[in-house]
Amino acid sequence: MAEPIKLGIQWSPDFQSRTEAGFKRLQKEADGEFLRLVTPYVPKRTVLAGYATAKVVQDGEFVDGLGGGVCQVSSTIFECILRANLQVVCRAPHSLEISYVPLGGDATVQWNTTDFQFKNTSGTDIRLQMTAKNGTLTCKVMGQKNVKPKDVKISIKKTGKQYVLTRTVGGKVNYTTYSTYAKPKKSQ
Repeated sequence: MAEPIKLGIQWSPDFQSRTEAGFKRLQKEADGEFLRLVTPYVPKRTVLAGYATAKVVQDGEFVDGLGGGVCQVSSTIFECILRANLQVVCRAPHSLEISYVPLGGDATVQWNTTDFQFKNTSGTDIRLQMTAKNGTLTCKVMGQKNVKPKDVKISIKKTGKQYVLTRTVGGKVNYTTYSTYAKPKKSQ
């Protein structure tokens, strides 16, 4: 295997337990094949499927629900595949502001409605390796051949209420995405 492209994202202390539970559930289900994160690899979030209760987005606020933390996994993979210069096929931002990656750099997933997908355009077989250790979730893209992307730069700029993420490779823009977030409702 070639030297991996590596990106580590720190967990937010409020969400550490849900991320670890969500990651372990995804790791068991997908066993390293995260090209499509919702269907068929990720089952409906139920107690019987092994999901725990944690914070999820519902009706404009963060509430307790099954499967919280799964989006921290998909967002970490999104950040990693951006730097590996792989093609983003389908990505959606959260509806509310999140704090574990920069606004504009997240990828939400929801069973049967919202998916995150990417395509291997590296020219070699790849494998994603995910680890969760000491409060850090890390994604590595490893290639069978040594394929290093040319000078990949990721920038996120706020324009009005919108966040614009741009990936530039070798001085040319090859991916742009737009995100808008609401602030969570105040708890009563």
